Amino acid sequence: MPSLETNYVGLKLRTPIILASAGTTEKAELMKKAEDAGAGAVVMKSLFEQEVTRVAPTPRFRVLHHNLGNLKTFTLYSYEQASIWGPERYAEEVTRAKKTVGIPVIASINCITDEGWASYARRMEQAGADALELNTSCPHGSITFRGHEVHETILKVVEIVRREVRIPIITKLSPQLTIPLAMTKEVEKLGSNGVVI
Repeated sequence: MPSLETNYVGLKLRTPIILASAGTTEKAELMKKAEDAGAGAVVMKSLFEQEVTRVAPTPRFRVLHHNLGNLKTFTLYSYEQASIWGPERYAEEVTRAKKTVGIPVIASINCITDEGWASYARRMEQAGADALELNTSCPHGSITFRGHEVHETILKVVEIVRREVRIPIITKLSPQLTIPLAMTKEVEKLGSNGVVI
């Protein structure tokens, strides 16, 4: 069988399959299942600095019925927020995952303050994360930032984190950016080893 080994942001992966940040990557046991199924790396469920996001909404799934006359249709809506853990417990899980799996573990953080970005990044590196995803993205856009402000904020975050850690950093960009290629080139100049959308 041919080798599927590849290199991603300086990490050697046995396969090019990287499990994205989600509920399936929150715990070491789940990461082990991903490894056993052929994943080459895992991105842990994102740790948010804002405590309000650290809840597990109930119910998590909901059926939305659509009234279209004679047609009976529905949509299954799934709602899941960030990791329910705080930074200490999240760092413990990074360390536990590194002892449990033999594939790279990528921690994922989303912060609202400069000090948050710096301290969370340091903490994840100290816990043993192989790389760090900077979750600067919201899939639904932002009502807080507009245009150039989003651009400048992302660049500032990359600059702050690059000063703090030596492990590879991956910048998660918003799909709402008007010129993602230009942003990719700019974060690369500041030391981001890769980008994801």
